[in-house]
Amino acid sequence: MFAGTIDNQTIIADQPVLVVDGESVLNSFSRIQEARIYLSRAKSDTAMIFRHNGLNWDVILQEDTVTA
Repeated sequence: MFAGTIDNQTIIADQPVLVVDGESVLNSFSRIQEARIYLSRAKSDTAMIFRHNGLNWDVILQEDTVTA
């Protein structure tokens, strides 16, 4: 399990990568690449990807390159 805060809200998930839009978690994934594919198909301009760093959730910018 992965737990941390996003905008002062505690988020607990079974996957280390989340797609969040506002206060809603849209989906969770095991890899950032999967989240990017999902986000490219989503009809939201405000959804963001977060990855758990071991202690908390970090936002992943679209320009960030991520290895496997």
